[in-house]
Amino acid sequence: MKRRLKYSKSIVFIGKQKSALLNYILAKFNNQEEKYIGSSLFLLKTIFFWFLIIVYTNYQLFQLIQYFFSKSYVFYYYLLNFWFFINSLQLKRIKCEDIDWVL
Repeated sequence: MKRRLKYSKSIVFIGKQKSALLNYILAKFNNQEEKYIGSSLFLLKTIFFWFLIIVYTNYQLFQLIQYFFSKSYVFYYYLLNFWFFINSLQLKRIKCEDIDWVL
């Protein structure tokens, strides 16, 4: 149990680093552009979700993608990485001093 807690805390810490850096980059945009970015992120998530459904239902396409990545766990790794990258793009404004420990 303690080991699991340590592992989850390290994942949260890495996630906070990534999202803080991305928030700092996205804070450069003004409010109007952030609205467009938010809606496009929702669209990107939906497209990604339907892509997963199509891949899982069409086994030949799934085999082709697995062959492209040569090993199935690499394929899952890239899919999960992409999903967490999309989720980490939170559009909150942060202060510049909050990002100092990341840079």
